[in-house]
Amino acid sequence: MPETSVGVPEDTASFEVVQAGPRRLCLRGELDMAGVPDVRARVGAMSGDVELDCSGVTFIDACGLGVLVAAHRWCEARDAKLTIVEPSRCVVRLLDVAGLDSVLGGKAGSSAP
Repeated sequence: MPETSVGVPEDTASFEVVQAGPRRLCLRGELDMAGVPDVRARVGAMSGDVELDCSGVTFIDACGLGVLVAAHRWCEARDAKLTIVEPSRCVVRLLDVAGLDSVLGGKAGSSAP
């Protein structure tokens, strides 16, 4: 399946969501307030378990963390699982600092379902 970008045009975007399969999203760039609506819409439209590939996230702030927590809750509400795959260093650090690494902690080397 070819990857397609969603959201702001690439030449002005600091963040993009790429659909990498029916249940996997790749997040790239700075996950802040500007990127949250795309992530929220995509995860909300997905069914079943969801994988968020965060290997391309170069920055994440409280808004980005909030959408990850919300995505986790949305998945739980429909008896599905959210998995953060290949989290970048900044994602790992923020999850650790926020004390959410045990709840949202990522895993390395996963493949899409």
